[in-house]
Amino acid sequence: MRFCKGLASFVVAGAMTALCTGWAGAQEFTCYDNAAKSMTAKIVGGTRVRGDNYPWIVNLDIGNDGYKNCGGTLVAPDLVVTAAHCVNRDPSASNYTVRRTQDDGFWKGETSSVREVVVHPDYDPERSTNDIALLKLSTSMSVAPARLPRLLSDANKDYWAKPGHCAQVIGWGTTSSGGSATEYLESVYVPIWKNLECNAAIGDINRAMMCAGYVGGGYDSCQGDSGGPLIIEGGATGTILAGVVSWGYGCAEPNQPGVYARVSEFEAWIRANY
Repeated sequence: MRFCKGLASFVVAGAMTALCTGWAGAQEFTCYDNAAKSMTAKIVGGTRVRGDNYPWIVNLDIGNDGYKNCGGTLVAPDLVVTAAHCVNRDPSASNYTVRRTQDDGFWKGETSSVREVVVHPDYDPERSTNDIALLKLSTSMSVAPARLPRLLSDANKDYWAKPGHCAQVIGWGTTSSGGSATEYLESVYVPIWKNLECNAAIGDINRAMMCAGYVGGGYDSCQGDSGGPLIIEGGATGTILAGVVSWGYGCAEPNQPGVYARVSEFEAWIRANY
């Protein structure tokens, strides 16, 4: 049975602290941790990072109970990209509060209510495909538009998000499947897989999805990661939002990469619904 990266809280299962080399499917990769963005290691295998380096990451309080339930990414000061399965069960905007991290990475910070929830019309919860949604905020967050991530486009996906390239997952969730969450932002770097090889490993993969992780396991997103960002540093072009945490079998298991909604497949839809 497929285990979705659920609606609890968010962090990452493991993180590289220096240099990691190996194989992503048949692709050789080299992933570097960005030491300039790191703080003291706090959880098992994890790397704590400062929130002011990621001012666009948010958590989603579902039911307004004061707890983080899903992640999300600001792509405009008043627009969040998240996973459809985070909001599909109750698309009422009044049921959600978006919180932006404090500078030190603590999960409680600037907040906004949500004025509209837009779930992708072709979202299929049985197959977890088209697992993407938008949250239109009542109040713009205080982030300069120039600091927000760019959407991965169809035109540049083969350059920035090709198999073997290193991507980064960020959030507040659990450090192992069924484990405990953290209150401070953490990060892990994972290599991107070919969809063909990911499908051979776990099945049910289509062009609206992308996979990232290690053949040997040990590093991954985990429960509560849902809706959070998979990003790529695009050099002079800035941060690129490549994926949205969607599902996976457990967390950080060997030959079980995490699965993400592929943002390049939804770029036009996101822009049309903003």
